[in-house]
Amino acid sequence: MDRNQIALNNYMFSAAIIIDRDIYFFSEKENILMKIGMNDWNLEYSNIFSEYNLFHESRPYALRVIEGRIFKVSLDGQYIEEFSLNNSLYKKIYIGKCERLWGNFVACEVINQYIYIFFKWKKEIIRINVNDYQKEIIRFLEDEEFNCFTTACRVGHSIWLFESKSGFVREYDMEKNKFTSFIMPAEIEECVFACWKDNVFYLLTSSNYVYIWNPYTNFRKVLWKGERYINIEKYFRRTIIIQQKLYLLPCMGDDIVIVDIESGEEQVYKEYPLDFCYYNKGWGKYTDYFEDNEYVYYPMRTSNYILSIHKKSGKIVWKQITMPKEEEKIRFYFNKLMISQDDLNVLMKCFEVDKRRGNQRGIKIGGNVWETIKS
Repeated sequence: MDRNQIALNNYMFSAAIIIDRDIYFFSEKENILMKIGMNDWNLEYSNIFSEYNLFHESRPYALRVIEGRIFKVSLDGQYIEEFSLNNSLYKKIYIGKCERLWGNFVACEVINQYIYIFFKWKKEIIRINVNDYQKEIIRFLEDEEFNCFTTACRVGHSIWLFESKSGFVREYDMEKNKFTSFIMPAEIEECVFACWKDNVFYLLTSSNYVYIWNPYTNFRKVLWKGERYINIEKYFRRTIIIQQKLYLLPCMGDDIVIVDIESGEEQVYKEYPLDFCYYNKGWGKYTDYFEDNEYVYYPMRTSNYILSIHKKSGKIVWKQITMPKEEEKIRFYFNKLMISQDDLNVLMKCFEVDKRRGNQRGIKIGGNVWETIKS
């Protein structure tokens, strides 16, 4: 891994939103609000909320935006943070206690002024009104065999929740606050991801099959068997349909596979940039997407490029970002030190990581700034 890749590894992110041609996200390493301008694809630190010590907060499970306010659902499931770009105000909304550091939720959706959070391990939904911050817990009947929800899929105003092992699928209408139950055909094994198009689901199973299923008529058929990937655990975990193509994105695997939903023919994608790489982080490679009018984007979570797919042509385009200079990073932390001495520990920790990775130039710059601060 060369120096540029080492530096880029500092700015991995798992969730993002787009506001006015800017991509906002929280970096995995520092948990700091950052911004990518979509005109030049330059990455920069954001000073809007520099007075808050975000490093010590949980990383994001999901980001959502309502009227210029960014809502960050914490990975540990205990709170939502609100970041208002209009007036630079920050607020923390407590949800409750979750036992897991991650993997607490199966979906987070917005409709009108409400944020809905769907738990993975219990049949419980939290609805938060972002105007008055009132929280409501919505529960539905437990089944004795219930283990967890494996995935969720939004269809209009409804969220479809797929249960593990039982085959039950629960449709929850967010506008009517109503549940409807369905049962998947027995031959469809555990569904790990679902897409909806033209009144049918496209279901990815844990065995790397793709089924087509109509929940109203119970019509089903196999679209793709993925013979070279059958029973390879967690090879794929995300799919998306663009035009008449289904894109299978890897989790712990490497291949991107594109399947024609009319013919079932597959194509293993090969057109990567010459310097493209995945970092060995032991994480799923692609999470939920964010989008604008032209493209669907996937966060740069374990690779050195942002994956984007053109909505009309289906063409994959790899977006390369320009990293902030080390001087900008030091300047950002210098400004934070003027507000909070606690951030000194964060700054020194980052320099220590750079030292272990051999980024001597960053250490030298940081050392010079630190000497200036002390004097």
